[in-house]
Amino acid sequence: MDVTADGSYVLATTPYYLLVIPTQIDGQAKSGFGQSITAKAAPPIKLQISPDDMVKYNIAQLDFTPAHFNTGDAQEEFISTSTGNYIITWNFTKIKQGTHAAAQCSGGHASGSAVAQEGGWSVSCGCNL
Repeated sequence: MDVTADGSYVLATTPYYLLVIPTQIDGQAKSGFGQSITAKAAPPIKLQISPDDMVKYNIAQLDFTPAHFNTGDAQEEFISTSTGNYIITWNFTKIKQGTHAAAQCSGGHASGSAVAQEGGWSVSCGCNL
C-alpha cells in the first residue's frame, strides 16, 4: 500500500488490479485519516489490464507487485507496478483528471532482459473501471 505525500490518495495493490482510493471528503479540508469517509468520499478507481491486452502483450498471468506512486518535480505523477517481466505504468495526473487511458507497458523475454513494447492502453481496452 502507498499514500500520496499529502494523504489525498491511497494506492492498494491486489494480484489482478490496483485501487486508487481518494481520501479527501468533498467540500472539506478533512481526509479519511482524520475521520470516517465511508459515505462521503469519491469511489475508488480500479486500474487493470484487459484480457485483450494480456493476449496482445503475451501476459499469461497477472500477479502485480506492490504498486507505488512515483514523484515528479513537486507531486506524484505516475503509478508503477510490475507483473512477471513487465513494468506497468499509469499516468496518475491523467487518472485524477478522469482519464484512465494512461497506462504503458514495457518488458519482455528477449535474451533475459527487458525490451520496450510499443503503445499504451486506452479506456476501451486497457484500464477498465
